[in-house]
Amino acid sequence: MKATVWSKPACPYCDRAKNLLKMKGIEYEEKNIADGHKIQDLLALVPNVRTMPQIWLDEEHIGGYPELEKRLSTQIYNEDNRNTTNDPFKGTILEGKD
Repeated sequence: MKATVWSKPACPYCDRAKNLLKMKGIEYEEKNIADGHKIQDLLALVPNVRTMPQIWLDEEHIGGYPELEKRLSTQIYNEDNRNTTNDPFKGTILEGKD
């Protein structure tokens, strides 16, 4: 899985998104509008966006930090981060109490 994060300086939610991606071991490319990336390019992709960050996972626009957090909390990654599932119990061994 690869992410693209459009960000701006002094943006706490941008920092949270990048930290969450790092914590989950997801590689990302940052496109910071202060580092030469143009806001017009972002608006061409998502014309009605008004907040930062804007995040794509594997070419799918998912929205901002809250959407990223929700998406990653509902997905379980296998060891090589290639396959995902929305089943939180898949692969989990539940021990019963007698």
